[in-house]
Amino acid sequence: MRFELRGDVDERLLDQWWSLCEEVGDTFSARPSYGLNWFRRLGKGDLAIAAVYDGDALMALLPMHVRNRLGVKVHRLLGHGLGTIGAVLFRNEQALAELVEGLHTSVNRLQLSHLRADEPFRKALRTHGGWDIEFDVDDFCPTVSLPPGSSASTLRSKSSIKRALRIRRTLERDGLPLEFEVVDNTKTFDSRWHDIVHTASEAQSSEFDSRLNLCAEPYATFTHAFLREEAERGHLLVWGTRFDGHWAAHFVTIRTNNVIQAWITRYAPEVGRHRPGHQMLQEICDTHDQYGVFELDLLIGRNRYKSDWQTGGYEVGTLNASPRSKKVHRRWAATVDHAASTTKEVASTVGSALGRVGYADGTIILHQADTTVVALDAVRTQSGSTVLSSVALCGAAQAQTAPAKPAPAQVPAQVDDVIWGCVSQVGEQTGDITTAFSPDGQRDDRMRESTLSNM
Repeated sequence: MRFELRGDVDERLLDQWWSLCEEVGDTFSARPSYGLNWFRRLGKGDLAIAAVYDGDALMALLPMHVRNRLGVKVHRLLGHGLGTIGAVLFRNEQALAELVEGLHTSVNRLQLSHLRADEPFRKALRTHGGWDIEFDVDDFCPTVSLPPGSSASTLRSKSSIKRALRIRRTLERDGLPLEFEVVDNTKTFDSRWHDIVHTASEAQSSEFDSRLNLCAEPYATFTHAFLREEAERGHLLVWGTRFDGHWAAHFVTIRTNNVIQAWITRYAPEVGRHRPGHQMLQEICDTHDQYGVFELDLLIGRNRYKSDWQTGGYEVGTLNASPRSKKVHRRWAATVDHAASTTKEVASTVGSALGRVGYADGTIILHQADTTVVALDAVRTQSGSTVLSSVALCGAAQAQTAPAKPAPAQVPAQVDDVIWGCVSQVGEQTGDITTAFSPDGQRDDRMRESTLSNM
């Protein structure tokens, strides 16, 4: 067998990748429809597809991209940051071992988020013996087992089923009938995409829903392309709910064999009192045989309605692994992770502050002791709000020679305090790179330009 770390995907590899997914895959996030659509529209860095071949046959694949995080090249899964379960594709144990050995000689650091705790790749890394491995369990995925012939009444008490029925009867009596619709092909998906986007937008406007809206930009283009490709291949099942004929709630699920994974769930705030989540879950449980579905994976996160229906579940976590031979990267790993995450925290916090005070487009330069500055790019969005597009830590001279842009005359004190509070905290907690963030110390060239785009 041979190992390759590829920076491109040609037609042959694409076909082999799809075949491997159909044969051994157990989650949609390992498919090219998900990974490549994400990379083309949202990804940064370079593509890094780890593949193992036996002759011309593809035997194992790990879909990744590589980013430079403050001087350390980190390999992450395609789709990193969207809270989707990661997976490694392999035909047999030998192919998996070859994949681990190839990565050992080719990468500096793996950071794979939301892998299952029982993912065989973890065991293969330990068996290899040449890796420093950390695995932190950080979430849980509830599942609902749906054996052939089962229904909602099999899973829930009589009182729960009666309550749902009572809600439906009340709606019918009030002239607001509740109806269900399943979207499972490109034609119906195209006709309902606007309704899916609109419902997600309404849900996001609710003060009770702060989740990432994958149906709004910058994610919507990726989401649409991914779901449409899944519809073309017969994997998409969107369970929609209409109230008085109007689409107002949906479960977007993607099928892998006899399992569906609930990727996006949303409902309009005005129908919340009708328990739309429970209504859709009951409909799925009552009609699953019709679609050949025998398990529902509710994916990441616990909440009341998931707990009420779950029959099982599994833990997921983040895997950090580095070859033991690369000691420099081992020493930098914890420092880089903390510095990068804190810089994102600075960007997010300052972006919110700038939006509240209504800044227009422009670059804002905050000086501190004339040695270290923070440069902020504020951008006015189409909706009229102002958001932070980037944040950079750099030398004062660099900032002063940067192209001038319209900027407010004065930065509010609370914004300045927020930035330097975060920056000082990083300096205190990161040991070896304290001076990189210290306004009174010498800058570290590796940290001179720490931009949001590199996080």
